[in-house]
Amino acid sequence: MENGAVQNYEFRIGHRDSDSSYYAISSQHPIFGLGFSAIDFSYARMVNEPYTLGNLYSLYGYIDRTLFQVKPLSIGYSFEAGLAYNTDVYDSISSPNKIFSSSPIMIYIGLGLHLKYRLSDHWEIGALAGAKHYSNGKLGIWNKGMNILGR
Repeated sequence: MENGAVQNYEFRIGHRDSDSSYYAISSQHPIFGLGFSAIDFSYARMVNEPYTLGNLYSLYGYIDRTLFQVKPLSIGYSFEAGLAYNTDVYDSISSPNKIFSSSPIMIYIGLGLHLKYRLSDHWEIGALAGAKHYSNGKLGIWNKGMNILGR
């Protein structure tokens, strides 16, 4: 990257496992859910590349597990996995430097640590810091995939 900022917009909806089973109690009632992520590269530029990197749109499943809780605050981790769509892919003629995005469909994996505040039995807000990896899986050319730190 030469300069610019990358913006991430995310929406997640989940269901807390409130069962009285041994698994639910021992793992402090994890949240299972679906998420949608949009990563905007429109302000970022690569070295010697006049065009943007496009955008990434992800649809994924996740598990969110609490490690430590002092009501109403909790600390935990999140694991996400799914598929992503890349709007701007590698082209050997028009964009030869975009070797890390050579396929429109990518595999997405994310890991994060979170701090949450419970507003009520059904609502909570929080902050998440972590990493995202987008693997294009294309074998025809050498490629790197895309890695994003932050959230």
